[in-house]
Amino acid sequence: MKKIFTILTVLILSIGLFNCPNPTNDKDDSTTTDTFVAVTSITDVPSSGSINQEITLSGKVNPNNATNKTITWSIKDKGTTNSILNGDKLTASNIGTVKITATIGNGKTESTNYTSDFDIVIYDPSATYTVSFNVNGGNEVYQQQTVTYGNTATNPGNPTKDGYSFIEWQLNNIAFDFNTPITENIVLTAKWEEIVMPKIYFGSIIGATTTATDLATRFTAFEKTGNSQTLIANIQGGYATVLIPEIYGEPVITQAGLPTNMPMTKIMLDNISYYQYRNGAPQAAGETSRVITFNN
Repeated sequence: MKKIFTILTVLILSIGLFNCPNPTNDKDDSTTTDTFVAVTSITDVPSSGSINQEITLSGKVNPNNATNKTITWSIKDKGTTNSILNGDKLTASNIGTVKITATIGNGKTESTNYTSDFDIVIYDPSATYTVSFNVNGGNEVYQQQTVTYGNTATNPGNPTKDGYSFIEWQLNNIAFDFNTPITENIVLTAKWEEIVMPKIYFGSIIGATTTATDLATRFTAFEKTGNSQTLIANIQGGYATVLIPEIYGEPVITQAGLPTNMPMTKIMLDNISYYQYRNGAPQAAGETSRVITFNN
């Protein structure tokens, strides 16, 4: 009987222990803590609007999963616009620029607001502006243009200037795009690049054709000064030679008023095409001259 009692006692204790709840299993694994995501920027805010027209203020909060994303708008500086803000509705009765502030409560940190300022240009769609053209020493005179706000100016064409190539029209030293909407009075200025004309050379050579070394060491350079000019140089001996850039045309070359015995050939030096006039016979070193008369 005692043995049976002992067995029953052991069974009861075993059942009790088996059904006893495990403290480590009481934890609620479904409980999680949300991570705060800060606002980094606000984009796509309106940048302009018309006078006496309601502008709805809105913006895209970045990143998209920011914890707090509600924007509150306020005016920081009305400027000359006489702006009024009602919630997210902005109206202005004068042209100018109004500065607004976007605020997101606890957007920067869990206890710090995120703020960002934006400029909104208020314009009058019926206003007109002038576009003037400064040819900057050029030969033409262009009439100023009157352009309605938001429309574009017409390219007047390319002006000309003696000794220069026209490069572009510029606004504040930057190339102007004639597809740019006009929103204020502007002055466009012509940009020029000086045309560097190739030089005429007079010297002497030993062989039949002028080389780059000859040009650098045995020739004197001259600017083209007119339709007729005299070249005087101390040649080093050899075949007296005149080089005329092809763009000037074929000249007549004389010495002391008489035609010279200088047959012409064409050569290329430093990417410039020259007419080479070389004496048929060598001569001694010393000062000599040639008169060049151009036909064009």
